[in-house]
Amino acid sequence: MIQRLLFVLLLAGLAGWPPQVRSQSVLADLAEHLVAIHAGFDGTNILVFGSIPEAADLAIAVRGPAKVTTMHRKGSVGGVWVNTATMDFPRAPSFYALAASGPLDEIANLHERERLRLGLDYLDLRPSGRASENLLAEWRAGLVRAKERAGLYIKEVAPVEILGGRLFRSSIALPSNVPTGSYLIDVYVFRNGLVAEAQSLPLAVSKVGLEAEIFAMAHKQSALYGGLAIVVALLAGWIAHLLFRQR
Repeated sequence: MIQRLLFVLLLAGLAGWPPQVRSQSVLADLAEHLVAIHAGFDGTNILVFGSIPEAADLAIAVRGPAKVTTMHRKGSVGGVWVNTATMDFPRAPSFYALAASGPLDEIANLHERERLRLGLDYLDLRPSGRASENLLAEWRAGLVRAKERAGLYIKEVAPVEILGGRLFRSSIALPSNVPTGSYLIDVYVFRNGLVAEAQSLPLAVSKVGLEAEIFAMAHKQSALYGGLAIVVALLAGWIAHLLFRQR
């Protein structure tokens, strides 16, 4: 870890930048740019580290790929609970987490938090349907609660450690049910409540091994996958029948 941090600083020193440019640059990287999901995957941590030219406040946002999310509202119809209304959110982040060097409301002013979508209250959750502002607020709040319960929207802000006033690092947890896809990790540097610099880092979350092959078959060759699933189920039932007969 220390070697990677020193390597970042060495690159900054060898780049030959003019002093005025170097003093306005943040350097950040990830310990790993691929999260491999395999059988038995129970979550992991992503390590973000780097350097800043001078003392400042930092915030790091981890955003999963935007996906269509459909919310349902249930109601009692004839004594039976059924879906009575739905609302689609076509661009809802599949995952969201934050890290910061201090309380967000202290390091970033309200306008910047809204503009940069920092915090669950400021996510860009625009539905495809039309409704009153009060009703839309209820749907958005319901979506955030559902994602929080699933562990995909993290309300608690992880810490960002700043070492020696210039080096920083932060460890952000990904749950076992983290969605696959291309993620963006945005590193923001704040001064006097305003964002002064930013850097985006890519992260890939992908299934690997046999699980990845089964997943790909289920989505690309659904008929073959369904046939194999039936054959496997029949074989399992037949083997179980033989075992019980022997007893």
